[in-house]
Amino acid sequence: METLGQESRSYDVRSAYPADTAIASGLYLIGWSSVAYLHIIGRYQPWLSNDALMVMFGVILVSIVVGALSVWQMLRPSYALRIDSDVLTLRKKQLKASRIKRIYVSKDDNPSIAFKPHGAWLVPNDYSIKFAEDREGERQRWELLLWAEEHDVPIVRGKAIRWL
Repeated sequence: METLGQESRSYDVRSAYPADTAIASGLYLIGWSSVAYLHIIGRYQPWLSNDALMVMFGVILVSIVVGALSVWQMLRPSYALRIDSDVLTLRKKQLKASRIKRIYVSKDDNPSIAFKPHGAWLVPNDYSIKFAEDREGERQRWELLLWAEEHDVPIVRGKAIRWL
């Protein structure tokens, strides 16, 4: 098996799914806002209680927050993934190979990659990345997965929705 050696490598990466989340949040916002508006003007008065209206406003508020955070993620500049001998560094957060429970790789053409730390229920947003969509990105992805194999970190390939 080929090894990466002990030198440090650094790659430009970006967040994995901010555009999809922003679009989904926008659709939720439009749908729930429409229902709330129809309730306010009296179209759903007979069957919709004020408690249900408060739930709708809660969903609307959550959709606004999630959408805003997703847009903020899209506008963030790319950042560096640094691979050292036994440590990954993402956005100034170090993750030792022994602390990585799994590395998830989606089945897309340009797959998303996520690092799930031990003790985490979900993959933190800062640990979900994508490489560039060119040959250089493919090589970088290959080197990262080779690093994971060298450090006995399990690699799981599947749909991204299962680990996000």
